[in-house]
Amino acid sequence: MSEPQSDKSLLRGVNAGTPSGAEKLDHEYRQKLYALADRGMDNRLRRREDPEDIVQSVLRTVFRRTAQGEYHFMHSSELWRLLETVTRHKLIKHAEYQKAKKRTPKAEEYEGDDALLNREPTPDEQAVTKDLIDNLLKRLDPSYAQIALLLLAGHSERAIAELLNCTRSAVTTKIGRLRKRLQTLLKEDTNDRVE
Repeated sequence: MSEPQSDKSLLRGVNAGTPSGAEKLDHEYRQKLYALADRGMDNRLRRREDPEDIVQSVLRTVFRRTAQGEYHFMHSSELWRLLETVTRHKLIKHAEYQKAKKRTPKAEEYEGDDALLNREPTPDEQAVTKDLIDNLLKRLDPSYAQIALLLLAGHSERAIAELLNCTRSAVTTKIGRLRKRLQTLLKEDTNDRVE
């Protein structure tokens, strides 16, 4: 049975290591890999990493190694088998690393965590937080401010992608840039207070 034309185009791009190949690989397999990683990930370890982190790593690894000539795919089933295998391998390595003696979930729990998380912020804390957020949002590009507000409202990356009519990987990239920009702005604010 021959491959559909869309699969042939995907395989050509992936095998050639082109940026469009990476984009097609991401678009075609991200959700399937996310479901696989989500089912295979130990819930106790999600505080430090989520399935999306595993998926990013899998796609990056497979695409890089294919671009370096380590793999060449003739059929999409071969590509899926490799993606599935790499995902399972990364889940195992992730669990081994996280469960190492020094990184057990119990070792990272502190007395009083529940008390701090369960109490309501005081009016002063609320006012300071609101002022800080308003100040930071004013200094962001409007598209990044929009994503920040959606994150603050509790929306997932998937929901944000749907609301903004873009890919989830585009949202993931913007969130990464948003974090860096916010870190820079917070450092500037800290430096201004010190001087």
